[in-house]
Amino acid sequence: MLDRFPDITAIAAGNDLLALGAYLALTARGLSCPSNVSIVGHNDMPLMDMVDPPLTTIRIGPVAMGAEAAQLLLTQISGAEVALVTKTTSSELVLRASTKRVGVTCR
Repeated sequence: MLDRFPDITAIAAGNDLLALGAYLALTARGLSCPSNVSIVGHNDMPLMDMVDPPLTTIRIGPVAMGAEAAQLLLTQISGAEVALVTKTTSSELVLRASTKRVGVTCR
């Protein structure tokens, strides 16, 4: 990605582990986060506030997701007809030091 888009200013990773891999890729190229590229993860895994720099991430509600999934599974196990459903749980942006504002104008 860095070869194809050398001027990127941010990476939104699919999860926190991929975000940490992006840290390593930047370091291997002599770049740093967030000086050259901001990075955002997803999950808010334990210790993400202790990496350098602490990772900005999207905190998801694993307990709520698990409860919803368990309820759907129990309904299906009971033999009840289960329609296709979409469930939405809350999430929260946790701002830490892996991101910085770059000349963005909002209108």
